[in-house]
Amino acid sequence: MKRVNIVSLKLVKESSMLYKEHCVRSPEHGYQLLKQFLGEVDREYFLVVYLDIKNQPTAINFCHIGA
Repeated sequence: MKRVNIVSLKLVKESSMLYKEHCVRSPEHGYQLLKQFLGEVDREYFLVVYLDIKNQPTAINFCHIGA
């Protein structure tokens, strides 16, 4: 028999930021949100932006940072 780990993933609020637009209406709005968040980075980032039903951003989650 092999032991299998049981794990869970929990979200923890690390910080917050202000976004001048109220909702994400276009790819340009999404770009402006992430540009403000990431700034000038030297690696590839895989992010998830959580939106509510009115397309208002509620959270940003780092999924992976490239090598």
